[in-house]
Amino acid sequence: MAHDLVVPADFYISPSEAARLLNLSVREIHLLQVKGKLKDVITTPGNHRRYNMREVLGLQGEVKGDTVNG
Repeated sequence: MAHDLVVPADFYISPSEAARLLNLSVREIHLLQVKGKLKDVITTPGNHRRYNMREVLGLQGEVKGDTVNG
């Protein structure tokens, strides 16, 4: 039975949570941001990055294996 996950548009997650969802390292998550593949990024008052979960989930089928070179 398939379930569709409904994520609010303003739901942001930490780099480590994004890395876990995409099976990547935190460094690779940062490189995806630098390359423009993750654009909806906010910075907390403590200067920590947060990534939009919808955008991260949208990359699930796209980033496999050779993420940083593509």
